[in-house]
Amino acid sequence: FDLSARGGFALGCDPLDNPAVDPSDIGAFDTFTVNQELFTLTKSNDIPEQEGATGPSYVYTHTISIDVADGQTLTDFVVTDTLPPEIVYMGNLSVSGGTVLTEPTVGSPSTSSNNTLEVEYAALTGSVDITFDFYIDQFEAGTSNPVIPVASGNQTTISNLVTGEGTWDPL
Repeated sequence: FDLSARGGFALGCDPLDNPAVDPSDIGAFDTFTVNQELFTLTKSNDIPEQEGATGPSYVYTHTISIDVADGQTLTDFVVTDTLPPEIVYMGNLSVSGGTVLTEPTVGSPSTSSNNTLEVEYAALTGSVDITFDFYIDQFEAGTSNPVIPVASGNQTTISNLVTGEGTWDPL
């Protein structure tokens, strides 16, 4: 929604109550758009400098943080993390207060359709975290395409989609 405000001085520029000589000094309206957020999903990992090495010797931790607006409750809330085919899920899953609906196969590369983690919360308030371990495979699952180009060694960006969906009954 939009919020408008303006400042001013009811007595004008001098300290006397003389509006005929010194009228009120009122500024123009400034309008700001305020975006309300019911919840936020943040995904992070502990890869040093966001430059991870490939292979099972380099295991990292993903953290999905869910923060629900103060005083609000989400019901039947499902978090879906679709891991890209370059990511190998290693388990060590930690879920606070939720129920695991779907979990990727541990320790082997999977295509995105089989590489999904789903966690459901019957009722969710405040903040919670979901964590799990992973490594970046040398090849994209099901292919011989190297994750890091062999000829150049240039970095590669891996995108990872996480979503949340549920029911909300406003206060």
